[in-house]
Amino acid sequence: MARTFVNAGRRRQFTSAALHKAGDLVYTDGFFGVVQDDVKTVGDQTMHILDGVWDLPFVNNAAAISIAAGAKVWAAPSVIATSLTLYPGISVPSGAAAVGRLWSTYASGASYARVALFGAENQYAATTLALT
Repeated sequence: MARTFVNAGRRRQFTSAALHKAGDLVYTDGFFGVVQDDVKTVGDQTMHILDGVWDLPFVNNAAAISIAAGAKVWAAPSVIATSLTLYPGISVPSGAAAVGRLWSTYASGASYARVALFGAENQYAATTLALT
């Protein structure tokens, strides 16, 4: 193992700027990830999990259709006190960034989607949103 190795890059600690429940999708310091534990006080240190498969809140603006597994999903890179809402590629809000792909088909009308996060090594910067 190289002496310069720091860690696997799948988790990172950060100072929370908002309250969160464990499992919330959050954006902080340029990374999308899921909060490991409840954040009960703004300014607490918390763990940000940057990869894995998660059931996350989802908005399907074309509610009459299902969306196939493998489709990219997007979120607005902002700091809010709840879980970020994911959007399918067919209804991406301005300024959103790709955060992962559907792990399984999203059923029409469901409020959660099973999503595989891209992980820190594959997350896109705001300047590269045009890439698909």
